[in-house]
Amino acid sequence: MASIFVSPPIAAASTPPMAAACRRRSKSAPDQQRQNHRHCLRFRSCTKKPYLLPSTSWAISRGVEAAQVQIDEEEEEEERQSKPHSIDMWGNVLLSPDNQVEVYDEELDAMKEEVRAMVVDKAAKPEDKMILIDTLTRLGVAYYFEEEIQDQIGSIFDYYFLPHRHHHHDLDLFTTALHFRLFRLHGFKVPSSVFEKFKNSDGTFKEGLGKDVEGLVSLYEATHVRFRQDHILEDARVFAIRHLKQALQQHGGGGNGGSWHPSLRDKVALALDKPTHRTLPRLETRHYIPIYDKQPSKNELLARFARLDFNSLQNLHKQEINQIIEWWKGLDIASWAKLGYFRDRPVEGYLWGAGNLVSRDSFSRMCGAKGLLLIILMNDTFDNYATADEAKKLHQMMRNPTWDISKLDNDEGLQLPDYMRATLRAIWSTFDDVDRVVKSEHVRRGYDAVEYGREAFRKLSDFYQKRNSWYVGEETPTFLKVTMDGLYDSGNHGTVAAYVMGMENANEDHFKWVMSGPPGLEATGLYTRYMNDFATYTREHRAGEPYTSIDCYMREYQVTKEEAVAKLNWLAEDAWMAMNWEWTCLSSGGVRGVMKPGVNYARNAFVNYHKGADGLSNPEKGLSRDVADLFFQPLPPPPPPPPSHN
Repeated sequence: MASIFVSPPIAAASTPPMAAACRRRSKSAPDQQRQNHRHCLRFRSCTKKPYLLPSTSWAISRGVEAAQVQIDEEEEEEERQSKPHSIDMWGNVLLSPDNQVEVYDEELDAMKEEVRAMVVDKAAKPEDKMILIDTLTRLGVAYYFEEEIQDQIGSIFDYYFLPHRHHHHDLDLFTTALHFRLFRLHGFKVPSSVFEKFKNSDGTFKEGLGKDVEGLVSLYEATHVRFRQDHILEDARVFAIRHLKQALQQHGGGGNGGSWHPSLRDKVALALDKPTHRTLPRLETRHYIPIYDKQPSKNELLARFARLDFNSLQNLHKQEINQIIEWWKGLDIASWAKLGYFRDRPVEGYLWGAGNLVSRDSFSRMCGAKGLLLIILMNDTFDNYATADEAKKLHQMMRNPTWDISKLDNDEGLQLPDYMRATLRAIWSTFDDVDRVVKSEHVRRGYDAVEYGREAFRKLSDFYQKRNSWYVGEETPTFLKVTMDGLYDSGNHGTVAAYVMGMENANEDHFKWVMSGPPGLEATGLYTRYMNDFATYTREHRAGEPYTSIDCYMREYQVTKEEAVAKLNWLAEDAWMAMNWEWTCLSSGGVRGVMKPGVNYARNAFVNYHKGADGLSNPEKGLSRDVADLFFQPLPPPPPPPPSHN
């Protein structure tokens, strides 16, 4: 993975004075370890890296030198009561399903068969079939026809790209880019050279293409499935953005010189803000359905089908969120939420951890959402609340080969603080509950699926404890070390493992694939890491953390802040391109189904961070609107279908 860097990493800089001071303090007497750990949390060395679930360093007030801070046990316990994180903005609200939606279920079933007939229609032209597939995907109903769509795309790929076939040479920009994007998203390595025909002899794109707005949107969307070697698509991205922004500024002047139709203007704005491959599929569906309704060429059957299905699936999401809230508020840890040291985010956690909102697979979503919320709890406990000694004890307990809840209450020799017992009980009991469901309600498997999830959490605790060792100066890692460890403590692997626990069709090879740290999941973890580090840089400085990963890079490589920020942006894009490549390298649709929640995790990172805000820690800055659109606000129902004249 060292290839992600333009130049090889250099040796770590000498230990900063504050890190050395932290190292000296970590050897202090036991009665000072708690306060010493707090000192080191406040004055972290440049080896500290931001992580997926960031938090402010709130234990020591600003402006106080570490050497001057003297805290006794009573004062420190008061510090434990501070509230660095805002309370759950949704409170204990329970979502009310729309009973009217159930009326449409029978109609949905009938429409499914009509749409399926459209998908497999042998008389349809390949170009029209690909437009239909893209429309179904963006309307959020393609999940009904996954096998049929994969077969159709495979046949169309053969039609265009089998040896001695050159049908793709005559396709226009819109069609070429659409086919390119869909082929890659379905696992076909179509070459980017298909775009060479749109370039001049000097290597620049033909300026006349700037008038083809539909083609430019299609081209821009296609650039987000590029691989590392697709340099032509980077040129295409710059070209498309320039012309699309110019066209938007002109408030019209579309392809034929006339005024734009509102649907085209909205489509351009949506593509520039949330490209289809970057954003969560369900979120795009929520924004795309109203755009599709405005299109003069819309198919009334598809428009109605999409609205009914969105509201029907939203009803299922509401029921799941209610269960998540009930579970979360019922954990022992709920009584500690008022202290604010961990993020109390059951609804946002559901959005992040659900893995795949575009399906009817509730159990997998519930497993993934619970897994992500427990990761938040474990991360924040290690980072925000546990002292150095307590963190080591928490890590030792997580590393236990058997998670026996009875020992938490009966073994007095453990000497665990109450909050730690509650944390461990929340994690261990949830895995026990999932284990019972897997063994009783789902097909019995010849292996222990839930044990793989437990092992993923044990491994995650290893990285959290390693991070704490950096905070107290026990180790000074290089930027490369920080980055590579960030692959795992971004939370991606743990959430995917939790999601896969609930997949009835997952086999043991799928779990072994996840646990092996495959390149595809590593790429999604890297992307998440870099997006987080970039978006939280300013906030972490204001919170009193003078040494972020950007500062680390600046110090180690002797570059400016602007150069370091540019580097992290470059690394994020490189990780995204690596993810695209690995997606097409997977040998089967089954493995892609396992990787899909990882891809959606990276998409969540884009939605959460791409505008510079941390929506999970501060949902009021943007993520709350997405939550409301997806789960609280149904789409207006379509008008009744016209009466039948038969």
